[in-house]
Amino acid sequence: MENARPGRFHKPDHFLTLATASPVRALADIIDTYTLDDLRQELALWQELALCNDDSAYAEAPARENLLAFLQAFQRTIEALYTTRLKKLKYQSPARAALNTPTLLTLQEQAQPMPVIRQFAETFTSAYTQAELLDLLEAVISYRGKKKIQLGSVVFFYQRLCVLGSLVYQMV
Repeated sequence: MENARPGRFHKPDHFLTLATASPVRALADIIDTYTLDDLRQELALWQELALCNDDSAYAEAPARENLLAFLQAFQRTIEALYTTRLKKLKYQSPARAALNTPTLLTLQEQAQPMPVIRQFAETFTSAYTQAELLDLLEAVISYRGKKKIQLGSVVFFYQRLCVLGSLVYQMV
């Protein structure tokens, strides 16, 4: 934090603060933490919890339809963001590279990911993206069904999704 004094009431820089100061570094941190496969699995779980939660923003059919369209586009965009960064990483193990293989992008989109990122930004405003991610978080936290989720990691994952979302609008 800027102008922070060491001592009793000092906290180290928060991930979101670092992400604002250095978006490229934030993306690298996210890639180090989550493979594309990890993100796909976690987003699929969040989607399932949101769709099964009748006490959320997704209680009505149009909201569920919008969520599905948003998440499909967002996952493609995340793959495009990863692709822009992974091209520069030369030292990935073959096993990790396999977990970072895009599955939703065509070969042409993998070669040129910026049109995918631009298309997302043109379809969804930054405010809509933030609101949808917050509604998704609320649906996951308030879910009371049979599926279990580690609530300790929910905010951590949500912050990374928010940074990925904000990176889109910084890049276009």
